[in-house]
Amino acid sequence: MARFTIALRPTIAIIVLSLSAADASLGDALSDLAHAVEKFRGIGHEGITSYRVDLRIPDEGEEESIPLEEIWQSPRDLVLRAATPETPTAMVRSLALYLEPLYVARTSLLDADLGAHVEHLRENTVVEAETTATGTRIVLQFPDDPEATLETFRDVARLAAEIDGQGRMRRLELALREEEDPLTLECEFDPAHERPQPDLAVWTLPSREQVQIRTMFRDEGGRSLPASRYVVFPSRYDPGEREEILVHYGAYVINAEIPADLLTDPGSFRYDVNGLVAN
Repeated sequence: MARFTIALRPTIAIIVLSLSAADASLGDALSDLAHAVEKFRGIGHEGITSYRVDLRIPDEGEEESIPLEEIWQSPRDLVLRAATPETPTAMVRSLALYLEPLYVARTSLLDADLGAHVEHLRENTVVEAETTATGTRIVLQFPDDPEATLETFRDVARLAAEIDGQGRMRRLELALREEEDPLTLECEFDPAHERPQPDLAVWTLPSREQVQIRTMFRDEGGRSLPASRYVVFPSRYDPGEREEILVHYGAYVINAEIPADLLTDPGSFRYDVNGLVAN
């Protein structure tokens, strides 16, 4: 897989979501950070725990693209499958691999909650928070000696986040012990504060290469929902080049019932922070 996948290791998702289980005694800032991370899940609106939506990949020169369906269930199930039963599974798998960079970028903050490590974080890290003109800045400093913390956190020296007044993640910076430059996420939101998810999210990797996701929204059922996503990322095949992926979404089925066997069906292709999960 691309260097982008390699850079967004589970360590990153683990650290951010470990904070979501932090005790309130660490201060409201950590709760705000946890809530900002949660907005990256699914489509970001409160009270939505699942959805199903048709997805298509515009392909110039073809009258009709292959009908696909994207399924999300809180907190971290993200699946791509055929929208119609006659579509060959091998063809869906090929498209699932093609779309992998888009889903890696989306799932990089969605790994499992690690509440078991809360006490360790409280006792072995330094948490600082300050109010800024635009929101809140939070810094989590890990011990200088990586052996003084759990193996899960040993790659990371420092985490810093900036949250705006609407509780949305403006910036996330992770200083990794083995990298000279940090891994950063920077987000741009609509000025009217109507959308919980960013119009533009830019990952800057320690290699200084960037992954950009631009989302266009539409109003549906009184909510602003993603209508399309456009991702630009380092090429998986030609070093120094860039690739582009564009997807369009149909109507959403909100809080849809997701049968357990649907997620494990051989025709359902699941993603995590490392990319496509083998069924």
